Amino acid sequence: MEFSVNAGGEVVLHPPRPARKGAPRKERFDAVRGSADVRWRTDELMKLLRAQAQLHALAINPVIYAELSLSFSTFEALDRAVATLELAMHEVPRPALFLAAKAYLQSRRRGAGRAQVLPDFFIGAHAGVEGSPLLTRDASRFRSHFPRLEVIAP
Repeated sequence: MEFSVNAGGEVVLHPPRPARKGAPRKERFDAVRGSADVRWRTDELMKLLRAQAQLHALAINPVIYAELSLSFSTFEALDRAVATLELAMHEVPRPALFLAAKAYLQSRRRGAGRAQVLPDFFIGAHAGVEGSPLLTRDASRFRSHFPRLEVIAP
């Protein structure tokens, strides 16, 4: 989804760029396979977080918080980890919610099906509207839906 944020803070949608002609079509099994790098280990993540913390204030939003909660037995334990990592909690602004829905709809119309989950669109749109870089192990997905987004990946 191509977009910009004007001087008044409004999200302005732009028509998508035409698809590259002659791009090979993926075989059906490859098309449904995720593009995340499963070899990305915790130590690599921590190294990347340390490096990015020197450049940016690190932040998460409620969607990322919910995803992180899968690795914790209580919300208190997750809150302690978030505090220890000095992660700021940013609410998702309405312009980002709007953009996320538009990008999701565009993806569905292109035939992505339900494999593309809406939470990823909330995350990508939020980073895009805030002008913040996004740390992810699934860079290709975010780059395909939000081409102007600065994506940081191993």
